Amino acid sequence: MGRCCESFVLSFVVCCGRPISSGFFQRWGVEVMLLKKLFSIHRVRWIFAALSALILLAGTEIASAAPCDLKNNPPPFIQHDSSSYCELCGYGYITLEITNPYEYPLNMTNITVVEDLGSSGLVYEGSLSDSITYRLNGSILSGGSPPTGTGSILTFNLPWTLESRLNNNQFNTITVTFAVRRSTDPEGLSGATRAIQATMTYDTDQGCTVSPQTDDFTLPLREPVPVVTKTGWNYDAGQRQGTASATVYGNNNDDIVWRVRITNNGAADLQDLRFDDLMQSGSMTVNYACPSEGSANDVALNNGVLPALSDCVSASNAIDDFIVTGDFGASQDRTHPWGGSYEVDVPAGGSTSVYLVGKILADGSCITEKDNTVDDVQWGCQEQTGAGGIANAEGSLPPDSTAGLVSLYMDGRPALEVNRQLTGANTTQPVGTKGTMTITIRNNTGGSVKNIHMIDTLPPEYVVDPTYTPAINVTSPYGSYPGFIN
Repeated sequence: MGRCCESFVLSFVVCCGRPISSGFFQRWGVEVMLLKKLFSIHRVRWIFAALSALILLAGTEIASAAPCDLKNNPPPFIQHDSSSYCELCGYGYITLEITNPYEYPLNMTNITVVEDLGSSGLVYEGSLSDSITYRLNGSILSGGSPPTGTGSILTFNLPWTLESRLNNNQFNTITVTFAVRRSTDPEGLSGATRAIQATMTYDTDQGCTVSPQTDDFTLPLREPVPVVTKTGWNYDAGQRQGTASATVYGNNNDDIVWRVRITNNGAADLQDLRFDDLMQSGSMTVNYACPSEGSANDVALNNGVLPALSDCVSASNAIDDFIVTGDFGASQDRTHPWGGSYEVDVPAGGSTSVYLVGKILADGSCITEKDNTVDDVQWGCQEQTGAGGIANAEGSLPPDSTAGLVSLYMDGRPALEVNRQLTGANTTQPVGTKGTMTITIRNNTGGSVKNIHMIDTLPPEYVVDPTYTPAINVTSPYGSYPGFIN
């Protein structure tokens, strides 16, 4: 019978489930052999403790060295940055983010990206100083080239190796930013499908099995968003632009100014603007279109006659395709980077106004309310032939606006409002032997009132004081004007 523990064979399994081969021990400088010599129980325990520590080191090495693994919760291999956009009549930028999500150490090589711009009509625009920019973690990369290919398919061949990072929460990212525009039929970008797709292929220095990575994106459009507001004022009644209203009141032969204000609430400048304007006939005639409030008021001040050297132009009650250009617009001339000039009519976030001047007819006070409407507002790209071409911005209705002209007395409105108030010399006490009768007449009719005849009957115990001169106090919402009091 042999001695206790005379011989035994060592066999181990590491925590990750992989058996430890003799090659492992050879690599760590440990020799595996059959122990045939009698050891004390203390020596055996010491040996097992030492080998256990060695096994833990080996397990750590095996777990961290597994190739082709991705880090926890990594970003996509490729994605379009949300700042990407295209612009009507101009150019925009698309930004791609390419990230190495692998565990360290693994490098991505031979990276190629194909951007399919779909049916948007967009192409690469290479005329800019920053037509294409490459960055690594925000820092400029040199050595990159413009994309190859023509039309909607662009191919980017990246000459760099994209390394992984040791920290599990950090990633190396290359961004590619490039300019795009619609070079033919630029107005067609409005309403076009702007779905694009990027596809990336690559290799690794660990020989990993990889597959193409894709990202779909709908490119936002920066475009003008015009809003039209029609208001007016009765110049002869003391009304001006500061008190302009959607309903204008007037009398025979009054001079009226209409303002067509186009406000651009979009993110791109508005150009190639045109509109129609219809003043219903019967109560007034429109004679001139003016580029400023001052020139319009000068016509009204001159009793509707065009002053010398005026910059107003002839107009009528039915204006068709009025083209906003020169002094009528923002008068901002600019040049495209690829050549050719264009005029900005309404800058992004700004507004432009056109003023129409006319006069109420001699019998206008006999005519019911009439409307003045601006509609068929269109805009486009000046480099494309013909003004207009686009009738509504994406997600918006075609802009229009209507104002009204009221010149007929009681045209569906209340009659004169008359109030009487008898007060004493001391207004805090009842009327005694002497008092004052105040009669207030308010004109809410919508028209001008004249030739007022009034009979007022006093209480039986009172008579008119012949020593008191009656006083008339007339007020107007716009102040005094010639003919205000007859």
